[in-house]
Amino acid sequence: GLAAAGTPLAFANADDQCATLGGIDAGVLCRFQFTQFGNLIEDEERIQLFSEINFDVGDSEFHGELLWANTEVPNWKTSPSYPPQALFGQVILPDHPGLVQYIADNPAWAAATYTDFAPLLGGGAPVPGGLSSATTPLIFFGRTFGNSGFSDTGEGQVGTREARTFRVAGGLTGDWDDGTNWDLGITYSSARSKILTNDTSIYALSRALRGFGGPNCTGNVAGANGCLYYNPFSNAIQTSAVNGATNPQFNPALANSPELADWMTGANGNTNKTSLLVVDAVFSGDTGWQLGGGSVSWAGGVQLRHETFETDPIDASDLTLNPCPIPGDMSCTNGTGPFAFLAGQLPFSANQNIFGGFVELQLPVSDTLNVQTALRYEQYGGNVGSTADPKIAFKWDATPQFAIRGSAQTSFRGPTLNQLGGQGTTLQFVAPTGAFKAVDQFGNPNLAPESATSFNLGGLFSSGGFNASIDYYNFDFSDTIIVESQDSIVAAALTALGDPNAPQGILNRLTFDGPPTAGTIARIRANVVNGPDIKTSGIDLRADYLFDNVYGADLTIGGEATYILTYDVGTYQIEDVTIASIDGLGQLNRDNFNRPVPEWKANAYANYARGIHNFRADVRYISSYDDLRSIITGPGSTIDSFTQFDLTYNVDLSDTYGFKGFIAAQNVTDEDPPFARLDLNYDPYTHPAFGRIIKVGATVAFGGN
Repeated sequence: GLAAAGTPLAFANADDQCATLGGIDAGVLCRFQFTQFGNLIEDEERIQLFSEINFDVGDSEFHGELLWANTEVPNWKTSPSYPPQALFGQVILPDHPGLVQYIADNPAWAAATYTDFAPLLGGGAPVPGGLSSATTPLIFFGRTFGNSGFSDTGEGQVGTREARTFRVAGGLTGDWDDGTNWDLGITYSSARSKILTNDTSIYALSRALRGFGGPNCTGNVAGANGCLYYNPFSNAIQTSAVNGATNPQFNPALANSPELADWMTGANGNTNKTSLLVVDAVFSGDTGWQLGGGSVSWAGGVQLRHETFETDPIDASDLTLNPCPIPGDMSCTNGTGPFAFLAGQLPFSANQNIFGGFVELQLPVSDTLNVQTALRYEQYGGNVGSTADPKIAFKWDATPQFAIRGSAQTSFRGPTLNQLGGQGTTLQFVAPTGAFKAVDQFGNPNLAPESATSFNLGGLFSSGGFNASIDYYNFDFSDTIIVESQDSIVAAALTALGDPNAPQGILNRLTFDGPPTAGTIARIRANVVNGPDIKTSGIDLRADYLFDNVYGADLTIGGEATYILTYDVGTYQIEDVTIASIDGLGQLNRDNFNRPVPEWKANAYANYARGIHNFRADVRYISSYDDLRSIITGPGSTIDSFTQFDLTYNVDLSDTYGFKGFIAAQNVTDEDPPFARLDLNYDPYTHPAFGRIIKVGATVAFGGN
């Protein structure tokens, strides 16, 4: 987009070559579809090593494991560039060569300029104006590289992803003379990940628009002595990276050079490190107490966990070193760093010790009734605190073919260290702005633990070759740990802007680039918080039938399904605004923090086993669900049901050759995921987009067993 500097601003129409080069002409904006520049699956280089050892130590047995894994994604593809969060900050002077040539080639475009904010911000009538290259500076707002692709590659930006995992574990097991079994173990694991993502430097772009860009720029004359112009106009683009179209107004003298593109772009990223040390001891045995069904058995144990988490941003992303757009400048307040979109980070490290213990009793009340009771205690310390969670479960064999089972319990989940602190940035579509915006997510040191009360009741039936079960479950979550929804924050903030009597504290969550309106939202802050109560219930079904000796083989036909009855989300607060309760069942839930909740998920299968051969066919089904966002009408308002067919063949020659092999075809009919009005045009949380996948694998054992 382009706007004339001054008051009122004059907004220019989108570049005349917008549609030709694969963009979408939206009046004053040329919209850009970025998703085709990324990959659903990146090329990976992966190494995994695993070893274990077992041997006797006196009357006990030692077991040890060692695991090392390294994964690298050397070419992580993404958009050619990201949208800037500050819309009105980059100035194009009247003598910019790209502007001068563009006005000369497109005089009608310059004459059709509109004044005032109204056209861009969705209100008011445009007033015709006009641009003159001799007198009118422009303000550029947009991606530095879009339909052109990045630099001369014609592709997207390339970042890197690296991950490394190490784990070592050892344990001793044995028993005492009184029959008590004991198990002592210690496990240490660590993980390291490094993420680098390229973004446009605010300062470098500002200089390049004025003709002082490039790594070899000297002197104070624009476009001379190694100084280069960045040209945002279409006359810099020879061929579209989106549709392959050739630009009739391309001027090679005005093209952006690869060296300039690289100079304007820098890496934003960090290294995250985590570690976990677990020491535990478990004991079990018989109490000697006799009930109608036999002896009461027991188990008990203790556990100590030590966790660490550390985020170390690279220098360019470190807000203690570079909080401002100009590298090294420390004068700005609440700076987000030197990049146009990706926010910088503060270094962060934390650790915690967690102590846990449990006791269990198994009570054979009679030959047909077995009851289990348990109690687990965990102490997190600090603001998280401690908890004691009981459980009781039973199984009653009402007849030789039919049994009833059930359980009731409370549970507890403490916040992770990266939820208690640290920050990150995601790119999300913010509907009222009509654009993608940066959503900065911040950890919260005051998080309380998440807890739940749950119970289930079900029945099991078995007769001959037929087996079936049905279970009802019910969960009631409290103090859920969530990331606040940016949709809820923006909606509440826009309400506050339109109504001075509405709570105004929510406005602190937005950064505006100009007078506070939907169109000037630059960044959104979303915190990790204790959210609303969630109540959900449903039914799990399972059944199978074994046909013995069908042409010399065993044939099993069966299936399983989950039907969700309720998914109710209560109210919660963001700042001083109450976020309304919702019924999330059968919904995409794009405008809140919940994931999609289809009512039905089911799987039916047939398995044919004969000797060393095994054939299996699966049919997987996910029911349809709705997208209830107010902006969604027509296609995509309902996400259709999805059915996938899979086939697998296994051969087992381990007894003769130590060999096992398989070949599998997932999504045999190559079904596309159903359409959804999301960035990728499908729902990646629910449906696969990879089409038909063929997998082949083998395992060979050498020597003995």
